[in-house]
Amino acid sequence: VMDRLGCMDLTGAHTGLAANPMALGLPLPRSWPWLSELLDLWNGCRATAGKLQAHHDDPTTQRWPNPYTLVEPDGPAAGVAQSHLLPHGPPGQASFLMPDSSPTHTLTSKTCSVLYCSLGGFGALVERLSPEKLLEAHGQYIQAVGDAIRRHRGTLHHLVGDVVMGSWNGQVFVPSHYLQACKAGMGVHRSVMAINGALNCKALTVHIGISKGPVLVGIMGGTHTKALSIVGPAVHLARDLMKLNGTLGTSVLVHDIYSHDIFFQFETRLVDWVTHRHWEGQILTVHEVRRPFVEDGDDLWMYTSPCRSVPKPYLDAIHYLREGHLQQGKDLLLAYMQEYPADGPAKLLLWALKRGCLVQGKAIHSLESPPGPQDLNL
Repeated sequence: VMDRLGCMDLTGAHTGLAANPMALGLPLPRSWPWLSELLDLWNGCRATAGKLQAHHDDPTTQRWPNPYTLVEPDGPAAGVAQSHLLPHGPPGQASFLMPDSSPTHTLTSKTCSVLYCSLGGFGALVERLSPEKLLEAHGQYIQAVGDAIRRHRGTLHHLVGDVVMGSWNGQVFVPSHYLQACKAGMGVHRSVMAINGALNCKALTVHIGISKGPVLVGIMGGTHTKALSIVGPAVHLARDLMKLNGTLGTSVLVHDIYSHDIFFQFETRLVDWVTHRHWEGQILTVHEVRRPFVEDGDDLWMYTSPCRSVPKPYLDAIHYLREGHLQQGKDLLLAYMQEYPADGPAKLLLWALKRGCLVQGKAIHSLESPPGPQDLNL
């Protein structure tokens, strides 16, 4: 009824119509008591809105403190915002934060998923390519990482050279955030393979570590530069998993495949048992994520024979090692290495067996101090 009376503006732009609906030529018979009550209620709302507007326009009115103001990227203050803070955030959300007069900062404790990503072989690429080609390749890589993180509702935090960090469930709530992080990681891996094809070489290998755990999320920084930041155990774990890829020759490592159905959506294999300083008294299992069973946009499950590409001798060796049958596991690993001599996880397990540190219920090494590639002859 109010819409037809044309008085939806609470600021009083259509006061005449609201106060005198008869001006529209509408009959208001007395048999419509509900309409009369509705008009009285509407006039009361208009009066209250007028008082609130006057209160808002009064420059002497004390406002609630608002330390940060969200600014749309294309808004008039976008340039000022970019000079203060880094862009971040999933699509459709305000991407910049500007400092206001209040210096108050707060950090919120949350459980988040964190992705750390870097390029292997980037140093060699710097020496081999011209500055123009290097800028093009680096730009394609950064664009691919950023697009993959945002496509799966993540937040891009920072990049230093070829190292990029993203998070999920910090700035905005993301259901199954660990699964989304794994999807983003596999998306980055596919994009880097495409960049290698465009460069007509295999110079770039991607190293990705994905973790889930407690963090602190909030605005951090100095007087002139602030950004949405994330700190805590999950960040350190993701970074250390990223580095472990260099030792094992893998691309994507995670520490928990049983959360958010990751075990059922991706092909994975167990590659390591580690400890970490932030998970005291716990043995963390490290898994390689090899490929998704379902590609993005594909409605068909890839459960065709063979549905898993991990060779059976490796899976059998892992089974025997977990059961404490070390000699049977070692024999299977040696047979497996005959066919796959460059497999890093198998070399790590044989290295652990040789040193006697692969004991049931114990970790092979600390994640902060893994064996070097030279120890495994990678």
